[in-house]
Amino acid sequence: MNPQRISTLVLIFSDVVLALAVWGVAILIRAAWGTSTIAGVLPTNTVAGVLPVAVWVALRAVLGLYPGYGINAVDELRRESYATLGALIIASTFLGLHQGQDVSRSVLIGGFLALLIAAPLVRQLVKWSLKKARLWGAG
Repeated sequence: MNPQRISTLVLIFSDVVLALAVWGVAILIRAAWGTSTIAGVLPTNTVAGVLPVAVWVALRAVLGLYPGYGINAVDELRRESYATLGALIIASTFLGLHQGQDVSRSVLIGGFLALLIAAPLVRQLVKWSLKKARLWGAG
């Protein structure tokens, strides 16, 4: 397997793990904050739980962040922000937050706001790790 594929898979995997971790923390915070049980804030179906993560990762791929060689820091941050905000809009629209309460709005918005901050930091950490393993950059 070539280094570009490995780095792409590592970046995608790290994004999925980060998004699921942020989603889980947002659910736990919402449960501790407002609802007496976690069941009150958990999505009632799998689509509602996986959709925001899948949309976010797909938008990051469409915007060229995998693997993202040759993108300067400003453009990379802009693309990451667009992907996060776009995924929030798409997930909110699809889940029908104005009509049905399938997912708590505070969980969805809080999760995406956390991703807006955490994703660039985690991406830099992963890229640094890939550089140390000689899987990122030239030679």
